[in-house]
Amino acid sequence: MSRVVRIASPEGILNEEQVKPVRLEDSVYQKRKELLTRRIQEKNLDFAVLYGDREHFQI
Repeated sequence: MSRVVRIASPEGILNEEQVKPVRLEDSVYQKRKELLTRRIQEKNLDFAVLYGDREHFQI
């Protein structure tokens, strides 16, 4: 039997903010990927669902 772990986001998290997009170095994304992979392994999960944030918008 599969187990689903759902983590609720804080109220208001989906409210749009008027901010300029930020460009991040590849190393930042690599570090984030490593941290996520480690957490997935520690929690013995099969996958994680990610929602794109402001950093993914085009300038």
